[in-house]
Formats: sequence, C-alpha cells, structure tokens
Amino acid sequence: MTFPLFLGLPDPEDEPAVLENILQDLERKKWHFNVGVLGAKYLLEALTEHGQSPAAYTLATQTGYASWAHLLEGGRTTLSEFWDLHGSHNHVMMGSIDGWLYRNLAGIQTDEQHAGFEHFFIKPFVPKSLSFVKANIQTVRGPIAVSWVNTNGIFELNVSVPANSSATIHVPAKSRKSVESTPALRSERFENGTAVYNVSSGVYQFQVLTE
Repeated sequence: MTFPLFLGLPDPEDEPAVLENILQDLERKKWHFNVGVLGAKYLLEALTEHGQSPAAYTLATQTGYASWAHLLEGGRTTLSEFWDLHGSHNHVMMGSIDGWLYRNLAGIQTDEQHAGFEHFFIKPFVPKSLSFVKANIQTVRGPIAVSWVNTNGIFELNVSVPANSSATIHVPAKSRKSVESTPALRSERFENGTAVYNVSSGVYQFQVLTE
C-alpha cells in the first residue's frame, strides 16, 4: 500500500482509506517495520506527504525489532543489510532515514521550480519529545544551515541562506504575533500553524513563545 500512496496512484477519493489502512497496520504491529529497504524509505515519505509526520517520527524513533534503534541495540555501529542484523554489516540500503531527517526534522526542502537551491524551503517538524536539531548541507551556492531549540516555552530557529539563494521559511507558531525575528522581518502570511517568511541570502533567527 505504501508505494501506490507515495506515487499518487490511488484515486483522490480513495487516498484517505489507503492511508488509514497503513496506519491501522502499523498500530497492529506496534509501530515496528515489516518492510525492507524500499518500503522503509517510502513508508516514511508517504506518511509525511499525507500529513502524518508524527506517525513517521514514531517509526523513525521506535526501539526493538524491527527498527533502526534495534541496530544500535544489537551492537552495530554501521547499518546492517537486514533488520535482524544478518547479511552485510556495512550496508547503505537502510540509510534512507538520513534524507528524511534533513528534509523533515531540519526542514530543508528543495524547490522543484528552482534548480541548484536557487530557492528552497525550510519547513521543520518539531516533535514534543525532541528538544533540538542541528543540520547543514553543502550546495553549489554554499552551505545551508538550520538549527532549532525547543525548551522552556521558547522555540528558537536559526537559518543560514547562502549567497545567490532565497528561501521561504515556515516558522511553527500559534500566531504571527508570537514570532520575533532578527533581523526584524514581517511575515508574508500565516498558514497551517506556521508564520511564513520570504528571505534572501543571510542569517536569520526566529524566536517563538510556545506557552
């Protein structure tokens, strides 16, 4: 069911039922994987694209068999070829989780209309159980850096946009008025629980009162 949902194959009216079947199956399995290398990648992506980032995060952070944490619990310092620790002990195939972490927890997302990070999006997903994230990537235009801290009723987001690039930054907030920025910026709009800012190259800091 994951591949059809990720590829957009179900009719729009059938997508909610397909998604619900996936979620019910995960609940029955107590949020452990019963998929292989391709399923692990596209299960997280399909859930996220359909508004289920919390479910994807639950899978990404699950412990016990079968999960990424199980590899650590089994004493691995590299990725195994299979969830049960058999096969190759240095296998890139389960490494798809890295991309999900960058695109969703850090929120660094490409804009398909602008190649080479001429324009990109920052849309971090902020789980309640996670207090900070720090990430950066190298692009042809320079480094993109994102970090956020969510503690003591304050959410702070820092974004570095390289030269000759622009970004649309979505800052999680209760309202536009709850966000302060350095340098001082005016948000373009408020949508889906985020204050949205369009910025050029530079370094930006956003502070949000969450309580």
